[in-house]
Amino acid sequence: CALPISTAIHRLQQNYTNNGSQTTLSCYCKLAERSIAYLTVVDNTGSSKYAWFNLSSGTILTVNSGLTATIASVGNGWYRCTVSCIPTGVYTIGQHIFYSASADGSSTRVSGATYIVDCAQLEVGAFATSIIPTTSASVTRAADNASMTGTNFSSWYNQSEGTIYGEFMAAQNTSGRFVDIGTSSTIRLMDIYPSGSQVAMYKSSDAASFNANGFVQGSINKVSGSYKTDDYA
Repeated sequence: CALPISTAIHRLQQNYTNNGSQTTLSCYCKLAERSIAYLTVVDNTGSSKYAWFNLSSGTILTVNSGLTATIASVGNGWYRCTVSCIPTGVYTIGQHIFYSASADGSSTRVSGATYIVDCAQLEVGAFATSIIPTTSASVTRAADNASMTGTNFSSWYNQSEGTIYGEFMAAQNTSGRFVDIGTSSTIRLMDIYPSGSQVAMYKSSDAASFNANGFVQGSINKVSGSYKTDDYA
């Protein structure tokens, strides 16, 4: 939706009960008439936290204490903006509000200035996950797990040699695999996953592993590894 921002409040609101768990609000935003957007999280006591984003340069501006924020380009002028916090106490109303600001750190709303918002999502957790379609009730997501099996895989896979290439963005260090070739969860030819400040590639047939330094959370990382009989690099 395109939000016609005036000096009045324009908001999307979700009522829910939070027991103090970390909560993350995310949305996709695109520049229209105004480059500075700010997102707020408000509880039912009126306590608010704010983060400002520049939709022209794709950068994070001022972020209130107790709130973390990220912005990531997804192409064609769209950015996914997120704010995350651990709320104080238990509250039952969570408002996520989108304003156009007159300047970084300003709470002055700009009459007539708009930007475009899509796929707003509020979820428990320290970072935003992929979009979870909902209607009138909350939904517990299944794990994101895309796989290729059978002839879809065997029609191009070369058992004797090949290269695995992975391009991914991860919000945190994890042992979860982004690229994985194997016959089961414990028998793998090779897989790729972020670990600490590195991207690890693991070859389970002889328990060998090697690492690429420089894994960056929240940024696009690219890594590849090659294999052939009795060799890898």
